[in-house]
Amino acid sequence: MRNYKTKGIVLKSMNLGEADRIITIYTEREGKVAAVAKGIRRTKSRFGARLEVFTDLNLIIHRGKSLDIITNANTIDPHLGIVSNLDKINYGYAMLELVIKTAPEGQTDARLYQLLAAALDYLNKTDIDSGAVLVTFNRSEERR
Repeated sequence: MRNYKTKGIVLKSMNLGEADRIITIYTEREGKVAAVAKGIRRTKSRFGARLEVFTDLNLIIHRGKSLDIITNANTIDPHLGIVSNLDKINYGYAMLELVIKTAPEGQTDARLYQLLAAALDYLNKTDIDSGAVLVTFNRSEERR
């Protein structure tokens, strides 16, 4: 099967050429995946702001020879409560960086996806000490 559907959380993005980006996503079914979002940097991009860091998505991805290609993305939760608060952004990025550095590419771990989604959701919706959420996430990640 050349296309696959999965849920995923955007970990980071990097410009590629004039109009594209490589988006690193932690997915429920495929683990950590790097995929190209073609034309995302154009003003009339079909992706809009859907592929921003912290966004939880439903995705359709086409398997490519060297890089996969994102063909469709629908937002589950943009986590606006995180991106509108500098402290939450810092703690959120620390969680994403932990996943980027510790999760091998292509190794599936649905529990890690669920843990990351729950931690970001909690950070997004609460006003408690954001550092406590990061510490809890870090400890849970170590036990995995």
